[in-house]
Amino acid sequence: VETLNVNEDNPWYGTPGGEDTMDYIFPLSIGEVVRYFGDSGQLENGSPNGGWHIDDEYNDARMDAGGNMWWLRSPGSSSGYATVVNNRGQVSVYGSSVSSFEIRLRPAMWITM
Repeated sequence: VETLNVNEDNPWYGTPGGEDTMDYIFPLSIGEVVRYFGDSGQLENGSPNGGWHIDDEYNDARMDAGGNMWWLRSPGSSSGYATVVNNRGQVSVYGSSVSSFEIRLRPAMWITM
């Protein structure tokens, strides 16, 4: 199903998310990862240790079966960075350089039955 994806600004750094898009297949946003994999409140309240990650009891649910990092569509700390879920299942709100080739993509889509 074609989906309207709202591309929100980075909630911790304010980096612009860009224009909203209509997509059939897309990476999840930070907000969607929190919504679908569990919410400890760190997205809204920040990391309790002042770190750059959402590091909580939902890390295992977000972890890739192969232990790989995976991209999110939300911007990172600057225009050259995008957010990722790291190999420990933590959401890196700071992000990784968009020129990084070792990070995987876990595409999402909505279907109707």
